[in-house]
Amino acid sequence: MDHNISAFGEVLESFRRWRLWVLLGWHDLKQRYYRTFLGPLWMTFGLLIFVSGMGVFWGVLLKVEVRTFIPYFCAGLISWQSIAKPLSEGATSFISGTSIIQTTRVPLLMHPLRLTMRTLSTYFHALIAYFVVAIVLSVPVNAYSLAIFPAFAVIFINCFWVSTLLGMIGARFRDLPPMIDAIIPFLFFLTPILWRPKMLGSWAFTVQYNPLTHFIEVLRNPLLGQPSSPLSYGVVAAVTVIGLIGTFLFFRRFRSRIIFWL
Repeated sequence: MDHNISAFGEVLESFRRWRLWVLLGWHDLKQRYYRTFLGPLWMTFGLLIFVSGMGVFWGVLLKVEVRTFIPYFCAGLISWQSIAKPLSEGATSFISGTSIIQTTRVPLLMHPLRLTMRTLSTYFHALIAYFVVAIVLSVPVNAYSLAIFPAFAVIFINCFWVSTLLGMIGARFRDLPPMIDAIIPFLFFLTPILWRPKMLGSWAFTVQYNPLTHFIEVLRNPLLGQPSSPLSYGVVAAVTVIGLIGTFLFFRRFRSRIIFWL
């Protein structure tokens, strides 16, 4: 890291060197499936198997139509994965790059961006599984489906600031990563992925107080060919803007200390 440039200058330098973090993120994914026949496509097949089995099981258990529940569950699950990954791995984004940070002069933000690239790669592989489900079960494609493109930006931007902010806090307080890992399963069941809000009856309104509900809706509904509510768009936009600004101010204040926390 070059301490002679401003925090904003470091942000610009990180994006100027986009080829590096794209390559590193893709390399991380390839290493996980090194010398396997299908490589990262195992994520696609694994998701198909899981969604098929669990979709039928939960559909029967909840007494809902399996044909409509499986696409709902699959779209919700891959949307959840794009949220959970920066939460769980973001807290170690700088810790995992300790050797590089201490020995190489590269922008610190390369590490959250590396995780962001890895998250997007995982998301795109998961989309292949969803498209198979959508074709088999005849999920409609319409004008609402075009909202999938802004959804890519939502994933990228929020993964970037979340992994940057949590990465700094996690470098300073090492209890953060295991604490997040303990909370994520609870958040999963608290968010409408395996269930629909209407199942709560008169308590359905309470899901609106969960910000993750709005992110799931904005990411899932385009895949289902359904519109998202203005409230969800508003919450996602507000969280994204506030998160970006807050993270930048935090990074500008503490970026010089990160190397001492590692």
